[in-house]
Amino acid sequence: MSKTKEQVNRYLTHCRFPEDDWAKILLYCRKNDLGYAHKSAHPKSESTYEQFIQWFRTGYGPGDVVRYGHTIGILSSCTPDYSAFCVYISYDGELVVSDLQISTDRIMAPAENDAKKIYSQLKLQGLDFDARLARICEKKLPAPHIRIAYQHGGITGYGIIERYDSDVAHFIFGVENGELLQHFDIPLHELIINTIDKHGIAVITNALNDALLRWNPETYQLEKMRPRVKVGETYWYITDKFSVSTAIENKAPTNDARYERGNYFINHSDAVDFLVAIQKVRKDMEKE
Repeated sequence: MSKTKEQVNRYLTHCRFPEDDWAKILLYCRKNDLGYAHKSAHPKSESTYEQFIQWFRTGYGPGDVVRYGHTIGILSSCTPDYSAFCVYISYDGELVVSDLQISTDRIMAPAENDAKKIYSQLKLQGLDFDARLARICEKKLPAPHIRIAYQHGGITGYGIIERYDSDVAHFIFGVENGELLQHFDIPLHELIINTIDKHGIAVITNALNDALLRWNPETYQLEKMRPRVKVGETYWYITDKFSVSTAIENKAPTNDARYERGNYFINHSDAVDFLVAIQKVRKDMEKE
């Protein structure tokens, strides 16, 4: 049960250590890339180096869902002498966003669906756990049909959500590890949503282009596209003199216009066939 940097920092800022133990902790954090430890200004608990190592390996940290009797809660702190919830589900099933101090030695492992219950309720109410502050804050779910960055189960993805149903987000598509996925669900309690950046937008664009798809923001649908050559490659088109000619793809407005109007062919034979079809139509019109 390894810990994040935020969880380690929370433990250390809530504890006071003997001087010799503090030197050991500084060395341990440096060797394990856990950030730079700061001495606590207002400790809530005493701790030793041995207790810290045991907690790091087997204990619970801020953000973890645990049980305290019949109460399900999210920890904001967990140290030898002081532990607390920042949010919990009461006995009658109500979500309570409030600090509640609990006894560390009475903390129990959660049941299978406890994390799902509490995190789903939080997110549907526009709330989430802030790992840096170790508290509940407002974090509204993004509106459907916009591009987002997301994480679940250690996987980073980019995509578009179609809708939310109770405790599930339904995706229209997502790109994960270079793979384009369509029409899949992710439980809300597993989902972390962030604002998408330029890199994420490029990932989506490239994945859709490779699949010959594009997102239509007006119809909220993926649409099939005709093939398009890569930048620097050659394509064919019909000139105003009714002949087949070539051009180099460079994403210039002229290239975009030909592509959008259908006067864009990746094979010479397709361009010739299209030209023949045009000439036939013209001849048929002249006969009328």
